[in-house]
Amino acid sequence: GLQCTVWGDPHYSSFDGRSYNFQGQCEYVLAKDCRSQRRDPFEVQVRNSKWLTGRPVSVTRGVAVRVPGVGVVEMFPSGTGTLLNGAALTLPASLVDGTTV
Repeated sequence: GLQCTVWGDPHYSSFDGRSYNFQGQCEYVLAKDCRSQRRDPFEVQVRNSKWLTGRPVSVTRGVAVRVPGVGVVEMFPSGTGTLLNGAALTLPASLVDGTTV
């Protein structure tokens, strides 16, 4: 199947295999179900912020995944936690709809 990936400071590979580097300090929509008629369609957002060394490089500081009918899973760098609708979530976890995070 198709996949997109994010790694490093931050590098992106899109579903069509193209590569991108985003050094901006903001949030990006990485993937979204544009055909869904739901109020809460599947969506993945990535939050980038400035790297602490003062270099013109940004790093990924968080990822949020909206799971339709379940809520929002927020993931942060190792050791800082994962949340489901604002409450702590221990990984790996099975959500009420059967999705595994």
